[in-house]
Amino acid sequence: MIVKRETTERDSSQRDSSQHESSQQDSSGGVDLVTVAVRPGPVTGMTVATGAVIDALAELGDVRSFALENGYQKPGRIWAFRKSINAIAGALWLLLGKGRVGHTVYLCPNAGWGLWQTLLHTLVAKWTRRRVVLHHHVCSYSNDHSRLMACVQNRLDDGDVNLMLAEEMSTGMRRYQSRAQAFELPYGYLVDAPEYNRKLAPISKERPLVLGHLSNLTFEKGLAEVLQLTGQLVAADVPVRLCLAGPAHHAAEREAIAAAQRELGDAMQYLGPVYGTEKTKFFEAIDVFLMPTRYKNEAQPIVIVEALGCGIPVLATRQGCIASLVGRRGGHTVESADDFVDFAMGWIRKWVESPPDFRDACRQAGQRGETFIEFSKTQLRTVVAGALRPPSQADDKNSSEGFEQTAPRG
Repeated sequence: MIVKRETTERDSSQRDSSQHESSQQDSSGGVDLVTVAVRPGPVTGMTVATGAVIDALAELGDVRSFALENGYQKPGRIWAFRKSINAIAGALWLLLGKGRVGHTVYLCPNAGWGLWQTLLHTLVAKWTRRRVVLHHHVCSYSNDHSRLMACVQNRLDDGDVNLMLAEEMSTGMRRYQSRAQAFELPYGYLVDAPEYNRKLAPISKERPLVLGHLSNLTFEKGLAEVLQLTGQLVAADVPVRLCLAGPAHHAAEREAIAAAQRELGDAMQYLGPVYGTEKTKFFEAIDVFLMPTRYKNEAQPIVIVEALGCGIPVLATRQGCIASLVGRRGGHTVESADDFVDFAMGWIRKWVESPPDFRDACRQAGQRGETFIEFSKTQLRTVVAGALRPPSQADDKNSSEGFEQTAPRG
């Protein structure tokens, strides 16, 4: 079964929340790279992926890190003020503190107005004549022009690197005409090798097709569409059951889940937040994964990678980088969440009525997951080697200063 490299809130509580900086060595000499990033922070795709990259860098090089956040904070004025102070402190750390060493600065851009922090850290890094590696985790500024991101990209040169999740992100970022190199680093490195040879029992009322949805349960992430789809399938006497998992932070979503439970009865199970072995059991229990997201900052949901790694076909919207993640073999995607219910009903009916087609869909999903994960881990090794190599020692034939792009497969 797949295992995600995740930082849970329980793990975060074991760390010293009073410290902003950590160092892999006591002296300033010999440091290869410094990072300014949200870590550990709330458990999101961005924080989990960032932590995994920093850990991989620290395994092979001397790395110093400045944590912009040390835990989950409820958004508000106080949170925004503390976040701004931390960002300024991070810039001073890069300029005057223990972060002034190293030949490379690794940064993760924010979204929206939070990009001013990325701009500030980029300016300091370039002022001190260091290479910048920007690891992008959101698609909002690649889908729509951002003046702040334009300012960031204008400060980069051909020795700097933009780490992109997928071709959709790379295509959108071309609007900024950046001199920095683009390198693809998808999230597959967060997932272990897949095991997708599942034994599938025939679908019947006694053994319904289990639909799964795991996310931060919000209407933006597709909760309403998932509940509506399940209700219509049950009403049409299609043998299905919904397994829902993830936190519901808002009252409106909690009320919608409670109403669906009353309506669907045994045809729905709500697990709440799941981590570790509980998440493993979730993926073992489901047959089809649903992700009808319309979230504007959606990028490349790790849960879809995990589903594909288990040989679970995915039905999703094409938000962010989801279309290239699912690919031609991982399932099916639709452009708009408004069309998702009818779209998904068609595929689910087909799979219930034709077990051979469903078994083939599972086999192809597993193959897609295996290819994606293998490619991503190869890319991570290249990123680590390139980031730790001083720019002066980079291969002159590579304008990306030692980052050699590997062609994606599958």
